[in-house]
Amino acid sequence: MTIITGGIELTIKDMRQMIGQNLVLKSAVVVIVIILSILYGRFFLTPGVYYNDSFLKKIVTEKEVHYKGYSIDGNINITVKGSKNKSASSEVIYDLPNNLKFHYIVNYKDPNHWESGLENIQDVNSGMIHEADYRVDSMFLTDKDGNILFDDPVTVIVNGESIYNKDYRVPLKNVVDLATYNTETIRGNYLYVFFAVIILVITGIDIKFPRFYFYQKYRWSVANPEPSEFYVAMQQIFWRAGIIGGLILLIFAVI
Repeated sequence: MTIITGGIELTIKDMRQMIGQNLVLKSAVVVIVIILSILYGRFFLTPGVYYNDSFLKKIVTEKEVHYKGYSIDGNINITVKGSKNKSASSEVIYDLPNNLKFHYIVNYKDPNHWESGLENIQDVNSGMIHEADYRVDSMFLTDKDGNILFDDPVTVIVNGESIYNKDYRVPLKNVVDLATYNTETIRGNYLYVFFAVIILVITGIDIKFPRFYFYQKYRWSVANPEPSEFYVAMQQIFWRAGIIGGLILLIFAVI
């Protein structure tokens, strides 16, 4: 990475040496990195749920839980009412883009043990009552006979229009997942962060000790090895690619 300042070209190596020789600048960089790491960590660990690939942040009030976020089609707000293993039923209210609203009531067989099963799911808007059962470890709802209930409606999209159209329906499985708080997660993706840290650590070691990897590779086969100009040039490219690649992965981890 090269920065142009007042007609002077600064390479990563120059910046490293400048920061290392200036205690105030070095301290400032350390403080900035710590602050950014704390802010990133808080953002990464934000609790919520994913709905149609949109992350909805969890906001808890005295009597209900809100999951709020946005998609390319507009704002999404899902409200859940009911205390787990304390209420006989829970409500799930969807406020979706294009002024779509859905309201469901999930009734449980045992108010003190929701995992024991469902009585039914009521669609408040249409008045329909769906007989279905639910298991936490299952990807599907089942009917009263134990058969898989394929309830995920098919939404036809034409010319890239919004999925939230007049034909859009909420999958009942999603209703129960939200009602029972079983799909709560965090915003961040640990796998992306894992690979980002590996890339940044390897790059950081190479920037701090520019000859470390070179000597490890050739120290047993060549006496007093010295890198070529081509090696040094490629090393500079590797530093840029490593930093940029690591930062891109960290960004993808939270979007």
